[in-house]
Amino acid sequence: MIRLDRHLWQRFSTIAAPYWLGNEKWQARALLVLLVLLLLGQTGFSVLFNQLTGEFTSALAAKDADRFWTSILQCLAS
Repeated sequence: MIRLDRHLWQRFSTIAAPYWLGNEKWQARALLVLLVLLLLGQTGFSVLFNQLTGEFTSALAAKDADRFWTSILQCLAS
């Protein structure tokens, strides 16, 4: 197993410093921001999908056809 000690951090920073601090630093930072935004978007989509799936399952378990079709229409509208 890799230990996260000071020596490993120094090796990483030696390799990564030219990319983060060199001529391409703004592109690197923009890509990092884009990555964070995409991860947040994916998380939000996953939460929405889980809520919709839970609503479908609850409606089916309750044998409530009106609730089921309402949730289907809400899913298609969003």
